[in-house]
Amino acid sequence: MPKDKQISESAMDINYTVKIDMWSPHVKDGIIRMLTEFDEDTVMSLWINGGESRDYENMVYSYDAPLYQKMIWRLRSCKGSAIDFWNQIDPCNRHMMVSRYGLGHLVYGHDQILNFIHWIYNHTGISKEIIPVKLQDHKFVQDTITEYNKYLSTIYRRSVYV
Repeated sequence: MPKDKQISESAMDINYTVKIDMWSPHVKDGIIRMLTEFDEDTVMSLWINGGESRDYENMVYSYDAPLYQKMIWRLRSCKGSAIDFWNQIDPCNRHMMVSRYGLGHLVYGHDQILNFIHWIYNHTGISKEIIPVKLQDHKFVQDTITEYNKYLSTIYRRSVYV
């Protein structure tokens, strides 16, 4: 393989892969809480401004709707999935969301673990209701991290030649 086509494994390590030491008890607890507790009330409490109507049951879409209503519509379009919602919002709003669960340090270039959770939800075929329970099992997480890193390695290798 020509030198200009070679893949730097260390660059891939730094930028993409997940390491088991990222899965600390604090991170695990925060992610499980986020996956199980995040709902429309949480969205409203994070993004509502003083003086805005708190009625989100009877919202009507308009381009100038308050941000919290737009975020509720986005959560609904994600079928209530906190991790799919996280994947669709901008970094500043991601930080607001995950900071509520003590995970603010996982944004701005250090979000591999959240990308990993998003991958579990959307690529493993495991029921979304069971995932928070399975994330408590260290062996499951370790095996899934290995599988995820192999997946990333395959995707990364393919993208180098495009």
